[in-house]
Amino acid sequence: MKLAILHKTAVEQFWVALLIVLGAAVFPLIFMHAILAFPWEMFSQFLETPFFQTIIKVLTGAKFERAPDITMMGAFVFVHPVMLALGWSCAIVGATRALAGEIESGTADLLLAMPATRLGVYVSVSGWVIGTTIMIPLAAWVGLWIGARTA
Repeated sequence: MKLAILHKTAVEQFWVALLIVLGAAVFPLIFMHAILAFPWEMFSQFLETPFFQTIIKVLTGAKFERAPDITMMGAFVFVHPVMLALGWSCAIVGATRALAGEIESGTADLLLAMPATRLGVYVSVSGWVIGTTIMIPLAAWVGLWIGARTA
């Protein structure tokens, strides 16, 4: 792994990664506050409708036999489409921007002419992508923990 290439990738993609990680932390916090403000006594009526059961089954892959509690809804945050979109956007933007950005800006020849193998470049860029994708669930756990404590 070439630290110079890792540093260059981190500097170029820092703000995008920061926005995605902050979004992954803020969304569970807001979601927990919204779920706790929801009238739970009405939720059992919604659960009995076939439309609502289908939506929950599609989103979570599970069928609720009873009304969900706060722990179940906290777990739902991780399969919510917003969280999935944040995770996929981090992977796609991070992985494609790193090498395609070099070609676009015309520095790919300079980068590949450095005394680094192509495998070294790949490992360095992959290190950044893996590091940011690890930060997303960690930020979501922190946001969920803060949301559960403050709601």
